[in-house]
Amino acid sequence: MSAARARRPLSEPGSVAKRPDVLPPLGCGSAGCARTQAHVRPRPFWRSACSGSAGSRSARSGLAMGVGLAAGSVRVRYLVYFQYLGTDFNGVAAVRGAQHAVGVQNYLEEAAERLNSVVPVKFTISSRTDAGVHALSNAAHLDIERRSGQPPFTPEELTEALNTHLRHPAIRVLQAFRVPSDFHARYAATSRTYLYRLATGCPRPDQLSVFERNRCWALQADCLDVAAMQEAAQHLLGTHDFSAFQSAGSPAASSVRTLRQASVSPDPASPFVLPQESR
Repeated sequence: MSAARARRPLSEPGSVAKRPDVLPPLGCGSAGCARTQAHVRPRPFWRSACSGSAGSRSARSGLAMGVGLAAGSVRVRYLVYFQYLGTDFNGVAAVRGAQHAVGVQNYLEEAAERLNSVVPVKFTISSRTDAGVHALSNAAHLDIERRSGQPPFTPEELTEALNTHLRHPAIRVLQAFRVPSDFHARYAATSRTYLYRLATGCPRPDQLSVFERNRCWALQADCLDVAAMQEAAQHLLGTHDFSAFQSAGSPAASSVRTLRQASVSPDPASPFVLPQESR
């Protein structure tokens, strides 16, 4: 059994394809077979704070202050990176109302309730994923206001607390950062990367290794014309109107996107497939 991999960074028009100064361990996440990773650009003075320049002292001071609200209380904004296996979820976005479906955001906000914030904690997700889509590194921002006399959580404390209270084993918070009160995880995103894994030589779904199910698409074909797929992928590069790929009623303000890289390549045989099963 072999796999073909397609990599497709996607960014908003006019954005800068630039990784942030600080990122958690990187990778891509998979969408049933499609993986996604959101790259978020910190605000300029955050970059100064990370660089150790003369401006970093005032930046650190600004981060420490937060936003004063009720007497003695401080609201602090955080950027968090998190990952999940999306098999059990209706996507990353929260599902509201009395429905059986549930999103990753529901579990994140449920864990945040245990932090005893003065105001309810809401996660603003950087990049939405659909049902069954996995993410190795997605991002979100959230505000936490602690009671008078209680210091703000450190990023390390917040990461540990959220992971402690998460009730679903398929979700994990990777890392947290304190950011300015006007930081926005979605609008600061500079690019998104997707990885699609295709497994060939599977006439029947039950021929796919149990360790690979929900992590790739099983195809009946014994092989793919990778060279032709790679050549075709190059026609997608650049800035185009992708309205033909957009769902009806999409809330997106624009369907114009820029593809900076697209590649198709054969992967080594899956480590979860026995030698005698290799096709």
